Amino acid sequence: MTLGIGATFKAEWSAAVNRGNFLARRGLDFGSTKKATDYEYIGMDYEATYKQTASASGNSRLCVYGWFQNRGVQGVPLVEYYIIEDWVDWVPDAQGKMVTIDGAQYKIFQMDHTGPTINGGNETFKQYFSVRQQKRTSGHITVSDHFKAWASQGWGIGNLYEVALNAEGWQSSGVADVTKLDVYTTKQGSAPRTTTTTTRTTTRTTTKTLPTTGNKCSAKITAQGYKCCSDPNCVIYYTDDDGKWGVENNQWCGCGVEACSSKITAQGYKCCSDPKCVVYYTDDDGKWGVEDNEWCGCGF
Repeated sequence: MTLGIGATFKAEWSAAVNRGNFLARRGLDFGSTKKATDYEYIGMDYEATYKQTASASGNSRLCVYGWFQNRGVQGVPLVEYYIIEDWVDWVPDAQGKMVTIDGAQYKIFQMDHTGPTINGGNETFKQYFSVRQQKRTSGHITVSDHFKAWASQGWGIGNLYEVALNAEGWQSSGVADVTKLDVYTTKQGSAPRTTTTTTRTTTRTTTKTLPTTGNKCSAKITAQGYKCCSDPNCVIYYTDDDGKWGVENNQWCGCGVEACSSKITAQGYKCCSDPKCVVYYTDDDGKWGVEDNEWCGCGF
C-alpha cells in the first residue's frame, strides 16, 4: 500500500490463494468515545479506480468500513460494519430491507460472524451491511444516515471506533487507487471545519521494519518493530492502546506526547505548532487555533 496526499492511497494485493485475505483502509479514527448515532453528521467524499485482476473462487469489494465497540457499553453487541459501494463476484445474499440514502437504494441486513476483532482475540460478533443496489466507485456518502437506518431497525449501536474507506480482497488479486478521500463531521458549507485524515492500514500479512532509535515514544510501538518519529513535532494520525502514531517516508512511526486535547487529534486535526497559538474557539473537545487556514488544537 502506498500512502498519497491527504488520505489518498493505492493498494495492490495478491491473495488469490486458499483463505488469502487482504484489507487496506484509510479514514477517520473516532476513538470509541461515544455512541455512533450520537454524531449528528458524518460524511465521506471519495473517488477511486478499483479492479479485481485474478481470483481463486474469491471476491473483492470497495466499501466504507469500521466497528462499533461495546467495551463499557452495556447491552449492545460488538459490530463490524460495511457500507458496500462496489464489489466483484460476491456480495452477501441475505434477506433485508430496502432504504433510500443520498438518493440511492441500499439493502440493509445483519449477520453473525466469528473471527478476530478489535477487542483482541476471536469471538462471535455482529456484522451490519448496507449494500448499494447500483454499484459505483465515487461519490458522497452520508455515513451517519446508515447508522440511523440500522438503529431504526432496533439493532444495537455501540461506540464508534472508525469510519474508513476499505479495499478488501478474499482469495483474489487486484488494485484500488483512491484519488480522493475526505471524511468530515460537519455538513459542507455550514462551517469551516472539514478534514482529510488517516487511520492505520490493516492487512493480514505485515512486513515490519527493524526497530531503530529516535525520539521518545511508546515502548508498545517500538516492540512491534516500528521506530519513533524523528520529528518531535510529528503529526499524530492515529491513537490506540499501543500509543500515538505518525507517518514518515510512508511508514508508520511512534509519535511523542500530544501538545493539545486528544479529543481534537482523534478527529484528525493536528496540534498547532506554535505553543503560544491564539485560541479562536473553545468547545467540549478542547481549544481550537488556526494555522495555514486549517483548524488545529491549541493547548489544553
